[in-house]
Amino acid sequence: GPPAPAAHDGFLVSAAAYCRTVSQPNLTHWDRDVLTTCATPGASCTVSELDGTTARAVDIADARLALRASAQRFVVLKTSGALVLRAADGAETPIAAWAADPSVSADGVRVAYIGLQDGVSEAGTPTRVLLHDLRDGSVRIIADDPDASSPLVVPDSDDVVYVSSRSGLASIWRGNGEYEIQVTNLDVEGGDQGVMPTFGGHVVWVPGARALAFEVNTTESTIWKY
Repeated sequence: GPPAPAAHDGFLVSAAAYCRTVSQPNLTHWDRDVLTTCATPGASCTVSELDGTTARAVDIADARLALRASAQRFVVLKTSGALVLRAADGAETPIAAWAADPSVSADGVRVAYIGLQDGVSEAGTPTRVLLHDLRDGSVRIIADDPDASSPLVVPDSDDVVYVSSRSGLASIWRGNGEYEIQVTNLDVEGGDQGVMPTFGGHVVWVPGARALAFEVNTTESTIWKY
């Protein structure tokens, strides 16, 4: 069977902590024990850590999104679009000059994100799916795909799954820079025939299982498990 999930990937909260968390005003993103709240779109957001049922503020300037990496480190998407690794002492190491849809692997050492292709110095197309290793700073090109979004590292693997409409339908794809395969909607030509993940929507691993959950919007929002 699959390996047991790491403690880092098994963050659980009580019902009281859950209710208190989701009722926070302007809550934009909840990643394990890290909360990002944004009062104004595009402006600097507030980052906090859950400690029991209490959210404790973390002093991170100009943050649009913060994700937990290993130990006391955070992967932070800045309001400028830059992606950085913030150490426990507050020092920031650049990951990318511009990024979108970052996600941190369950082991806390790899970051998948949408980045710019070579020769482009500012936000815009063409874009690609990239995987950055926080241990040595190496970067792997997963796919040159301007239609990609929502990349997510496959646990215990160098593979990344992501959403792309390159086939004409929004579908789940998987690759590692050496191969790419379309996972959902194979040989499907119409939206009424297939399951289409929401472009730019949420894609998550189900902890402790080899299963992927993703959001689908048709007439209403639903969650599918693959």
